[in-house]
Amino acid sequence: MAEPFVEQFWRLVGDALSFSPALFPTLASAADGPWIALLVLLLAALSEGIGQSIVLFANQVKPLNFVLSLITSALIFAATYLFWVASIWLVVELVFKINVALSSLAIALALCYAPKILGFLVALPYFGMPISALLSIWTLLSILLGLRNTTGLTLWQSVIAAGGRLAGLTTRAAHGRAAPGPGRRLAPDQICRVAANYQLGRAERLARCG
Repeated sequence: MAEPFVEQFWRLVGDALSFSPALFPTLASAADGPWIALLVLLLAALSEGIGQSIVLFANQVKPLNFVLSLITSALIFAATYLFWVASIWLVVELVFKINVALSSLAIALALCYAPKILGFLVALPYFGMPISALLSIWTLLSILLGLRNTTGLTLWQSVIAAGGRLAGLTTRAAHGRAAPGPGRRLAPDQICRVAANYQLGRAERLARCG
């Protein structure tokens, strides 16, 4: 009897969060593997978007602008992921001469974003910065494990292949920003600065907080 989708999803997410070596063989043989990978990405993008945008909502930004900033943040997340996977695949194929299906790599690396499902926690006052750093480091280690298991690269080859993304995650871990403390209302210019610190980028401009 086939394992129910929900149970399979949480089992694979649990394996991803715990760096289980059984994750990638199980994922490769799972009939619902691509859908599980897609769901992980969607939840990670949504959770991170909520964590980054909650400061706008707390400061009474119009609901429409809040939703637009959330959608834009999710789209930026997805576009960044697709570009990153394509660039890693090219490095693996052209530099290290290892043949790996782009789809297989994309599915495996999607599960490496499982820690980002907890991204909404960065909105916690005072604890946002350490939580953001922890999630970035957690994701970074998961990515290296995913590359090694999927492509057969060594540790240092995996670091080189994912160099750009690892640099980005390391920067976020080092320079994350916590959400403001409770009861503190921000001025418009402060809202913009907080949104920028959360890397909202274009989402900040959609919110028109300046």
